Formats: sequence, C-alpha cells, structure tokens
Amino acid sequence: MATDLRRRRPEQESLFFAGDALGRVIAAEAPTDQWFASAHAALRDCTLAVETQLHALNSPGGIGGDVRRGEPRLLPALGKLEAALARLLVDFWEAEAIPASGRPMFVPRLQALANELRDLANQEWNFVYDVQNEPGGID
Repeated sequence: MATDLRRRRPEQESLFFAGDALGRVIAAEAPTDQWFASAHAALRDCTLAVETQLHALNSPGGIGGDVRRGEPRLLPALGKLEAALARLLVDFWEAEAIPASGRPMFVPRLQALANELRDLANQEWNFVYDVQNEPGGID
C-alpha cells in the first residue's frame, strides 16, 4: 500500500490545537516512516499557528495595535510574547528540516517544542485576558 506523503496545506491556526495535535503524534507510535511524515505535518501546522498569531499581534487591526493605542502598560508583555513566538517559529523551521538520519534526536526535540507551544499558548491567553480587562478591575 502506497502512502501519499505529498505536502498538504497546514490546517491548524490555533496554538492550543496545534500543540495538542503535535502531542498526539509524539505519543502515537514508534518513529516509523509514516510517523515521521505525520510529525512533519504536525510541525507545519504548528508553524502556521505561530505565524497566524504573529500576524494577529502585529497587524494594524490586531491585538498589538490595540495594546499600543490603549494599553501601553502591556507593551513589555507584548514584546516578550512576540519575541517568544518568533523564536519558536525558527525552532519549528529547524525541526522540520531534520533529515531522517536525525530521527533519534527528533522525538525529544518534538516533545520540547510541544511543551513550549502549549506554554506559549497559555501565556498568550493570559495576555489577551489582561488586554481585555482594565487595570484594577475585578478578576
């Protein structure tokens, strides 16, 4: 049975969903050729999710614009989130470029990236929550 390994369009635009999908791939089975293809597909989805979030933060109508206009107290948090997303994006690009010969190191690296993505998704959620709530408001 031949498996279609052509590149597909990434589908996940949520950091949470992309991180969960990558975690499921990691836990699914031993690193076979099919697993390796699934891992690369999950990495592409993670890359799309991070790129989508960076665009949402940096676009004129995005949350970053709102922070710059109305919540300057959150500018340091915005900068930290943008920098973390940018670093993670580079990490995903590098992980996707790992050749088959690098498989023994691939699984721990994927697990670290999945953990980092989930952590960043939580940080982003907290940041958005802070943007939506006035300082000194009731939590």
